[in-house]
Amino acid sequence: KAQVDYFPSLVLMWLSTNSWYRSHYSEIVSKKDRDFINALHDDNTGRNKLYRQLEILLVDQSKRGVAFLSHLESLFYALNTAGLKWEDKEGAQEINFRHCMRHNTTPVEYFSIVEEVPRPKTKSEAEDARIRIDDRTVFISSRKVVFSGILEIIYKVRCLLVHGQLEPTKENHDVVRQCYFVLQMMMDF
Repeated sequence: KAQVDYFPSLVLMWLSTNSWYRSHYSEIVSKKDRDFINALHDDNTGRNKLYRQLEILLVDQSKRGVAFLSHLESLFYALNTAGLKWEDKEGAQEINFRHCMRHNTTPVEYFSIVEEVPRPKTKSEAEDARIRIDDRTVFISSRKVVFSGILEIIYKVRCLLVHGQLEPTKENHDVVRQCYFVLQMMMDF
């Protein structure tokens, strides 16, 4: 009972995000969340503050940047442990960093925002420019694709939570907790 329940915290954080993107992209007339999410996916200009914030956080060498990467790493492992599924026309698809849905209106294609690399043998290999999740897993080089994948993951977890499809297990709570921290840091603009 003394621990924070991140289920309602993520819902409140998403409501803030929802309010921001609805006012920021007010030209979208449909008012459907999916249309706003797709607009965010497609906008890598200065107008998309979520994308800009992600870019800043991924290269930030301060405590804040390190904390953000730590939350992404924790989300990576939490998703792998929880094994959450998303139902779509193709059937049940796992929600994780290696299986992100493309964001078109009729999504049929999946991609990975991480790739496996050999363990670094030298210090210079360990310090290369790629953003590492662990000693074998790195983010792909396209920040735009990484942003789309992370946004899609958080949106899907939010949908499962809001629509009552997310059981209150420890594993699911860990996923929600990390989604909350990632989204909170991206919304800190």
